[in-house]
Amino acid sequence: MLIDTLALYAVMFILGIFLGLMLAASAIDGEPYTDESGGSLQLLLLFAWFFIILGYYSIFEFASNGRTLGKMATGTVVVREDGAKITFKDAFLRSLCLIPFEALSAFGYRPWHDSLTNTLVVKKNK
Repeated sequence: MLIDTLALYAVMFILGIFLGLMLAASAIDGEPYTDESGGSLQLLLLFAWFFIILGYYSIFEFASNGRTLGKMATGTVVVREDGAKITFKDAFLRSLCLIPFEALSAFGYRPWHDSLTNTLVVKKNK
């Protein structure tokens, strides 16, 4: 989880630089950017963060057969309960499970997002 979080922060850092450069370029052409609507930029960044997290886990786990950067580093893989590879739907639903304090459920037998989506994280066979 730590490795995946660092990767997500790196993506958001790059997105933030890009957004900052776009805002600076708009200030050169005319008036500097002001957020007069009371937080629309923050709301945009919040939605961007949500979709980047959703996309990172969904696409990465599906495209690399159940693995993210963190799972590659730890030698684990996500599989369905029957041992089959996960589908895009499985990966998407796992990512969509935004449960408060859900990370604490990992201290038990099985995290809640795995229970809800009928998936497991197991050691990868060599």
